[in-house]
Amino acid sequence: MAQPFLSAHNGHRSAGALRWSADHFLAKDVTILRKGGHVACFRWALAVLAAPLLTSIAFAGSTPNFSGTWQLDTAKSPSAEGRTITYTIQNASGKINFTRVVQEGDGKEVTSQFTCDTVGTQCDFDEGGHKAHVSLWFNGAALMILKTDGPKEDSTTQWKLELGTGGNTLKVEFEHIDPAGKPETMVFDKKS
Repeated sequence: MAQPFLSAHNGHRSAGALRWSADHFLAKDVTILRKGGHVACFRWALAVLAAPLLTSIAFAGSTPNFSGTWQLDTAKSPSAEGRTITYTIQNASGKINFTRVVQEGDGKEVTSQFTCDTVGTQCDFDEGGHKAHVSLWFNGAALMILKTDGPKEDSTTQWKLELGTGGNTLKVEFEHIDPAGKPETMVFDKKS
C-alpha cells in the first residue's frame, strides 16, 4: 500500500513519506540494475567522477604564465586618470607573487602585494597598508582574482587578467561588486 508523498500537516513531508520516497527511488535504482542498466549507470557515474580530474589534467600544462613586469599603457587605459601603475607578477611553485605599485599624479606612491595559490584559497592582501583578502583561480586562460575586505570605497572587486596575443600585453578587467560601480579595463605592456 503506497503512502502519500506529502503529509496532510502543512504540506511538509512526514518521516513516513520521506522513508517511502527513499525506498521508492532505491527500488527504481535496483530495478534498473536488474534490467541490465548497471553498465550505463556505472559509465555515467565514472564520467561524473572523472570529469574534474580530466579537466585539471587538460588545463595543467595550458595555464598561461603571467610572470613579468607590466607597465600601464595610459593611452589604452582612460580610467588611469594620470596614475602610473606597475604590476610585477611571478609564478613560482604554483603560487602567484603579485606586487602593484601605483604612483599618483601628485607623486604619492602606494605599494600593494600578495602571494597566493590559484585554487581559490583565501590569502592576505596588503593593499597599501589596508589588510584585505584575495582568492585566485583560472577560468580557462584568464586568471581571476577576487578581492574582499578592501577599504569601504573598494570593498569587493573581481579582476580578470588575460594575456594578449604573443604575451606582450596584459588586459585587466575590474568588476566593482561592493560598492557597485562601472566596470573598468586597463591594458599593460610587458617591460621584462
